[in-house]
Amino acid sequence: SHEFPALWYLLGFPFIMLVWLKFPQTLYIVVIFIAYAWSHLFAYQLIYPQLTSDYSGEALNIDGVLKQVTHQNYSYSQFILERSKQSVDIWADKIPKIVQLSWYQAPQKLYQGQICKLTIKLKKPWGFSNPGSRDYEKSMFLKGIGARGYVKTGECSHKITKKLSVFSLREHWQEEFLLKTSKYKNSALMQALTFAYRENIHTHQWKVLRKTGTAHLVAISGLHLSSVAFVIFFIVKRLCCVSSTLCNAVPAHSIAAYAAILATSFYAYLAGFTLPTQRALIMVSLILFAILLRKPVFNLSVYATALLLVLILNPVSVLSAGFWMSFLAVLFIFIAIKASQAYTKFIRVIYVQVYLAAALFPITLLYFSEASIISPVVNLFAIPYVSFLVLPLLLLSQCFFLVGLNDIDWLLGLTNFLLDWLWIGLDLAANFQYASWKFVPKLLGVICFEVGLFLSVQAKGLTV
Repeated sequence: SHEFPALWYLLGFPFIMLVWLKFPQTLYIVVIFIAYAWSHLFAYQLIYPQLTSDYSGEALNIDGVLKQVTHQNYSYSQFILERSKQSVDIWADKIPKIVQLSWYQAPQKLYQGQICKLTIKLKKPWGFSNPGSRDYEKSMFLKGIGARGYVKTGECSHKITKKLSVFSLREHWQEEFLLKTSKYKNSALMQALTFAYRENIHTHQWKVLRKTGTAHLVAISGLHLSSVAFVIFFIVKRLCCVSSTLCNAVPAHSIAAYAAILATSFYAYLAGFTLPTQRALIMVSLILFAILLRKPVFNLSVYATALLLVLILNPVSVLSAGFWMSFLAVLFIFIAIKASQAYTKFIRVIYVQVYLAAALFPITLLYFSEASIISPVVNLFAIPYVSFLVLPLLLLSQCFFLVGLNDIDWLLGLTNFLLDWLWIGLDLAANFQYASWKFVPKLLGVICFEVGLFLSVQAKGLTV
């Protein structure tokens, strides 16, 4: 179970502020104190209240709002429920606010935003602590889920609450898209790239993605949002430049930047504003705002601001592998771009890809105990293929569908054809004998490797 220190130290905040006012040079102590306190309070509200042992395994009657449907088929449904105010009053300090429930042979279709009256049984989340295995308790904690259980009986009304009406609309679009794409061979990949719905990706596909180092392609994150931002920015800017009157009134790059922000925000909405999507949206938005303000884009100031905003909005994200993988990847890209300035554009692209793969290799091993050896070569082709062919077609078909143009089978068929060829290549690469390596490195070894790799590209500034 998760244990937190008591909050009594917050009483010392006025004293620390008085010390800072008397000695301004102690500002860093105030910043550290505030950062620690904010992280503590944020984590505390995620886990409080915890399930008491008196109610573990007991049948409980609970009302709540269905926040998210994580899995659903004819025999088994899994969803996340947030207790209603009435349930909070009854079960306050006794059971968690957010629980994950399984419902076997559910008598009805479940949708996000439904109001449910259920009889449930709960237990505390727990997992194995074997090296290299997934930390189930930590993943539940990061989602704010305090308990898991199953539904004995109950019903969910079709009334949609005002609070979740916007997200219920997304849920409806997702259901329609799942039905529309279900007849295609690559439907699981199409659903993952559009709505971040990965439940239908089967075990063999995950194995191929891991061995080729392309699992990031089906997790909507920085790569996808930055690709959308780039495409929209380029197209809108070109269109604006056609009219000299418009460009004289408003700079073309400003209109393009605003259009890119709207497009990436909408894509993040389709993806359900997952944590990786939130991080990516913050980073991409800051880059676009830097363009609007005519400030340098690829510098550490933008990077540090994005990092700070993510930590303020969700300080416990430092516990997730995705946080470290995404921000370290961006940092490594910055380093590689700076180190390869003397080369041609084509050589720089290869340089950045190889350096990024080499830098992320030990970190991937540290978190997942397996890393792809062939990923630099595979991603050199797979990333632009997905970013500039597959993804635009998928989002274009989604836009057509949302505005009422239901005849999008030709677009989906073309997307499925492109994914067929992508998967043929990935499958062949995954069958290579030395496609991936399984190993669990030590943290100190990973740190030494990264420092050495950084120093190796700074050779011009070193003296022997």
